[in-house]
Amino acid sequence: MCRREGGRPLWLSADNADAIHEAGAWCAGRRFVTQLQDAESAIRDRIAAYLDTRRGLGSGPAPWIRTNDGERQSVRVARAVPVEFDLRSGKASVLTQDISATGMSALVGEAPALGTVAPFRLKLSRGAEPIAGRCRVVANIPTHGSVRMAATFEEITKEGRSRIETLVYGAICSEIRVMLRSGQPQRYPATAPPAVP
Repeated sequence: MCRREGGRPLWLSADNADAIHEAGAWCAGRRFVTQLQDAESAIRDRIAAYLDTRRGLGSGPAPWIRTNDGERQSVRVARAVPVEFDLRSGKASVLTQDISATGMSALVGEAPALGTVAPFRLKLSRGAEPIAGRCRVVANIPTHGSVRMAATFEEITKEGRSRIETLVYGAICSEIRVMLRSGQPQRYPATAPPAVP
């Protein structure tokens, strides 16, 4: 016996071959629909879990991040993202060393003075609109003939900040997947954060 959608039972016998065929097709279709609904539910649950985790990572400082003492309060990842600064000496097109939703650092030939506010355009991907804004230089660290300039975002759109957060958390998830697949944590050399005056 297989139930029809209306809920009334359909008794199968050799005398009603058409009913058997109809019931088999209905049962197969019903199983397919149920499998689709289960898959959709699982995907919806995974997306909700991802968004909750993302909100959890971005909502307030993590326990290992000190606050109110000039230290970073945002998760940063080491990513080389093309950025163009409009400096007094001209345009500087460079790659970021690291990036977060609140700032970035990049190697430049000559860095402007601390406190300087400079326009920038960050190009997260080909074909996507660059993120434009203004950043304040908070540290200059000489490095092998260049200067590692650290800057915090002064003016940036909410949509731009959200795109950067997506990049940061996507990079973190990617690293976690690599660790889980290899069975060993990735070892990166620790670099000290730039001193913030």
